[in-house]
Amino acid sequence: MWGAKRRMNHTEGDDAPVPHPLVRVGRRRVAGAVLVATFLLGFPTACMTPDEYRDEADEAAYGIVGRARVLAGQKEDPDFHIDPADNELRKEFFPERTAPEGTPLWKRLASDDHRVTVNLETALQLAALNSREFQDQKERLYNTALSLTSAVRNFESRWFGTVDLSARSSGDGDDSSTVSLAESSSLGFTRLLERGGSFSLSIGDNLTRFLTNPASTTATTFASLALSLPFLRGAGREVAYENVTQAERDVVYAVRDFERFKRVFSVDVISDYMRLLQSAQTIDNEKANYERRKVTAEENRLLGEAGRLARTDVERANQAELAAENRWIVAKENFENALDRFKLRLGLPTDAILLIDQEDLKRIRERGAQLIELDARDALVKALKWRLDLATAEGRVADAKRQIAITANALEAGLDFNATLDLTSNDFGETRFKLDAVGSTNDFLGLSIDLPLDRVDERNAYRRALINFQAARRDFEAFEDQVKLEVRRDLRNLRQASETFRIQKRAEEVAQTNVEAANLLKAAGIGNTNDLLDAQNDLVTAQNAVTQALIDYTIARLQLLRDMGVLIVEPEGIDETSTEALLKQEEKSK
Repeated sequence: MWGAKRRMNHTEGDDAPVPHPLVRVGRRRVAGAVLVATFLLGFPTACMTPDEYRDEADEAAYGIVGRARVLAGQKEDPDFHIDPADNELRKEFFPERTAPEGTPLWKRLASDDHRVTVNLETALQLAALNSREFQDQKERLYNTALSLTSAVRNFESRWFGTVDLSARSSGDGDDSSTVSLAESSSLGFTRLLERGGSFSLSIGDNLTRFLTNPASTTATTFASLALSLPFLRGAGREVAYENVTQAERDVVYAVRDFERFKRVFSVDVISDYMRLLQSAQTIDNEKANYERRKVTAEENRLLGEAGRLARTDVERANQAELAAENRWIVAKENFENALDRFKLRLGLPTDAILLIDQEDLKRIRERGAQLIELDARDALVKALKWRLDLATAEGRVADAKRQIAITANALEAGLDFNATLDLTSNDFGETRFKLDAVGSTNDFLGLSIDLPLDRVDERNAYRRALINFQAARRDFEAFEDQVKLEVRRDLRNLRQASETFRIQKRAEEVAQTNVEAANLLKAAGIGNTNDLLDAQNDLVTAQNAVTQALIDYTIARLQLLRDMGVLIVEPEGIDETSTEALLKQEEKSK
């Protein structure tokens, strides 16, 4: 983990490179010479298949992601993969189109008629499994890890092996014509050095066999070594290994971005789900209000027929009944529209049959809208420590600072040590690549100097690096202020939602009392229709307001936890235990 300066996501500070390599030597590096040698022996079928290359890439990328998660202060996720669901859920909603085996989650959720009832937990799981947006983010993380393997590849031994075979005929076909066979092969590797420079080694042979006029053979075996080391420009691990260093840090940033996305995405899914619960409760409230209005209208009709009630009161009750019925219909339409949008959020077809489990609303009611015991200063301290995207913004400052030293190095003179050794033998002996009978040797030692006479481009790059560093600092400071603004706003929203719920709960109780009183007065013959209808209207309005206030509070609480960076999301959903532990953890102020 990086940087105890501000938050848990660092241990050595963002000025330091990744403490240990994210990329480990893969099987191709170990087996490289074996594969080349096998090819040279004439077995090209030993090359890897496309599927094997894919598996090798997955093994490397998933390993990098796992180690980067640890560096980013996150739990390892052995189940992380980018294999898409291949529309399995979409197919399972429509068995007449196809009949797949089905995912374990689907088998647990779906009924025989392919209706699915989802609660809060399963909604999050469905979204993670089938959401296009979620899949895009996983692939982005994977691609970042894959880019690291390319960056580090240059600092591994890059093996090569070639074999060229040819046949040649010359002459007019008479006795003076010649026929020859030629073979040329080479085996070797090149490698960039972590502190600058490069090293290469190659061995090979050239063989020509004349089959006619007269039969003879010429052969040459060679070996070549080359070493280049910079002393000034391009020297040092910080300069030469910068691409790998940045690629490693980019993977850690990508892990943080993915974790931040999961938290934002989860809150968005939960918010949509909560609004569905609110819409479903609104349907129940409007239906109950419609039933009350029907009873009132029927009572008024009977009283009117008996001559005990004016016609205007009868018609007013009928009109109120029609208005209540219309509100009920509108509530149902609003729910269906919200449900279709929610299906899209989950990556499901809109014509899928999805049912909402309203037990979650009961649990939310039981928990109520009690304020989190947290003051603004403590909330801000937690946010500055735990926000992953803020840690990345701070890391970008360190990246920009590192570029200053790298571009400054490019302004120096070039002073390189070069050494080569070429060995050639014209005698194979009994075996090929026999170099104990060296026919000729060519070696070279030297220094090359590149005076800094023209450094305009390098000068400009250095000046840009200085500017970019200051810009990165400003961006970090602005982002830090934005985080503080978000947390302060969330705290205010949470307090407001809690107070609104308390007020609306009291308003609901008053409205219920007024309806009961109006019914008693009307039954006693001393009430009037308007008072009863007004009381009924106040009741349904208060009931809807209570549900909205409760949902608003629940969403505001999640948004606060998200923006403080303490909301922990696991594959199974929100980890309430870990979230509460972070929330209650005492922090030291800056």
